[in-house]
Amino acid sequence: MGTAAPTAADFETTGTGNDIVFGKVDTEAEQALATAAGITSLPTPTAFREGTLVLPRPGTLPSQPLGQLITTVRGLGMDEVRASLVTRSPAAQSPVQ
Repeated sequence: MGTAAPTAADFETTGTGNDIVFGKVDTEAEQALATAAGITSLPTPTAFREGTLVLPRPGTLPSQPLGQLITTVRGLGMDEVRASLVTRSPAAQSPVQ
């Protein structure tokens, strides 16, 4: 039997710090939000930093890679992220690969 994908509660108790807020969105009830965040399939872990969408990644992630993504998002140079988004089309990928 496989291990279940981590939930927000798993990370809220693992010392991620108070700079991260985990939430869950009902994409059927909040279709405009889902569209704005580029959510086309579920689950889609999504990260915003300083009000900027930096991670839309469809699919579940095991605990270790999600922890690495949290570290990566925290380390982003947001001036560079915002500058790169200005030159990208709306359909472009997020700055976190």
